[in-house]
Amino acid sequence: MIKKILFIAAALFLFAGVYGLKSQTLEGNYFLGDQKITISVDDDTYYVKREGTDQRWRLQYEENTPENDQIWVEWQKGNQTGTYVLKSDYSSGIYTDYRTQKESYVKKIE
Repeated sequence: MIKKILFIAAALFLFAGVYGLKSQTLEGNYFLGDQKITISVDDDTYYVKREGTDQRWRLQYEENTPENDQIWVEWQKGNQTGTYVLKSDYSSGIYTDYRTQKESYVKKIE
């Protein structure tokens, strides 16, 4: 009986660890406001793809804030188009669109 309880506890611990690591990677699906985006990596370069478009925007790590959030600059055709300030676990953040000066909430969904 004790072995069974230890096995279940170990399985739950491992599941919690794997689930927790999922949000600690930049790659994944997010909501940018009410629009779905996907951040992916290709040959050590990160890209953002917005749902409904074939275009990709390149993401470049800039620096950490004093609160340890990460700043990522978005580029398209050599121009900076926006900035993502993401929590260190990539669960959420704020996006600033340089073209419209609009800020949008970012939330990881997968």
